[in-house]
Amino acid sequence: MQKDTAKTEKNRAAQAEDLALKSAAAFFGEELIGWLGIRKKVLRAVPTELVELEARHMYKEEIAMTKLGQMIWDDAMERGIEQGIVQGRREGERIGQERYSHLILILSREQRMDPDQIVKIASDPEYREALYQQYGI
Repeated sequence: MQKDTAKTEKNRAAQAEDLALKSAAAFFGEELIGWLGIRKKVLRAVPTELVELEARHMYKEEIAMTKLGQMIWDDAMERGIEQGIVQGRREGERIGQERYSHLILILSREQRMDPDQIVKIASDPEYREALYQQYGI
């Protein structure tokens, strides 16, 4: 029974702590940010640093974001996505080239390479994939 009461008290403390942090962030965004000479409207709160909430063993982070901040954030996200696509494409090409080279070397060692075979491997993706499967590539 005491354990249930202790859990309930911890849960209440965590909820109060969470509410206090949210209220402080809202107040900062609405009231105090103007005192810092920032004359922009706050659009939303976003992560910047971690604050450990001991009662819940969670992490919470917030700041107020202006319209300029939102534009910078959006631009950074777009660039990050573009870079990820480029890197993924490069990695996929590298892996594909390695698989193809490995297959050709295996077939060469087995003396199964003739010009028609090379053309079929290069032009028929299903045949090439079947060979990859056959050789565990």
